[in-house]
Amino acid sequence: MSDVLTCKCRINPNWDMEVAFWDAFGASRFVSNNVRQEVRQARIHNKIIDKNHLESRDEKIKINRSFYNDCLRELKHENPFLYEIDSTALQDSIERLQKAYQRYDKRLSGEPKIKTLKNPVQSFTIKNVNNSIRIKDNYIRLNKYGFIKLRGLRPIIGRIQTVTIIYDKGRWYASITYRLEIQIDPLPLTGKSVGIDVGLKNYITLSTGEVIAKPDTSDLDDKIKKQRKIISLIF
Repeated sequence: MSDVLTCKCRINPNWDMEVAFWDAFGASRFVSNNVRQEVRQARIHNKIIDKNHLESRDEKIKINRSFYNDCLRELKHENPFLYEIDSTALQDSIERLQKAYQRYDKRLSGEPKIKTLKNPVQSFTIKNVNNSIRIKDNYIRLNKYGFIKLRGLRPIIGRIQTVTIIYDKGRWYASITYRLEIQIDPLPLTGKSVGIDVGLKNYITLSTGEVIAKPDTSDLDDKIKKQRKIISLIF
């Protein structure tokens, strides 16, 4: 069994990293906005065919994954500065746009909007390809950006999938998504069954007559309060 978890940490990038991160923010917006325009034009083209030229359905543009990738490829050809940005960040940008249009078509959200610098929260996401992202001690290595220290890092057991760099009201964050693989060994079958009743007077009563008292969680509650206080000081 596997589960996808996220760990969000504070980071303090140096000047060179900040410049590179802002370049990635801008490139991600640039790609998303330009591909969005191509998608809108293709959708208008298809609507015109549906309305006026029913016999020319073969002329409709297929707005699929290949369409988005072709748009990105053409943008990179026309704008060489995009080659300086992590390619997975640009790929993630158009994948998010495609998912947004899928939600829009299902009437689950409005049409994707133009991304602007005015948004107080800026972000871009890079993917872990061939171990390009890895953690050593309290530092994370990002392809094209180098090592950066993480504050508030909790143990990560599993393979890192993506890292999202976030700028929010003057603070920098790294949101790490990883897949936790859990190996569960099945218990041996006994051929027996038991009923369980959860009540107020008795915590658990089994059909065999056995009564299980409520466990004492006072120590655990104190630990939770302590960890929440630590997290509040970090963030």
